Amino acid sequence: MSLSKAEMALRLLDGDVPGLLPSWRHGFATLYPGRIEFVSCVGGLMFLRRKPVGVEVVSVDMASRRGLGGTEHFRMGPGCDIVTVRGPVATLEIGVARPYPLEWVLSRLVSR
Repeated sequence: MSLSKAEMALRLLDGDVPGLLPSWRHGFATLYPGRIEFVSCVGGLMFLRRKPVGVEVVSVDMASRRGLGGTEHFRMGPGCDIVTVRGPVATLEIGVARPYPLEWVLSRLVSR
């Protein structure tokens, strides 16, 4: 099984995943087919890392794809793509900015 890593942001829309909130958390993700292992950073400082969080991904809602809105422009990287992903216990948004294309990230989550 191949794995890939990407810098991204996650936020909880619905459900409960310990370690994630309704506000954006920035960090690093290791991408597996159907799973994200995410380590967020404290205060945006990449060397201050929180405990890893595992998130199962059952589906990706490409119709939800959007760019930045409102105050997200101040917190996210330029050219950020945001999409909704669903798991068995939660619905999340993932935000992916350059140099990582959203399609590349999603291909790592759905490849079997």
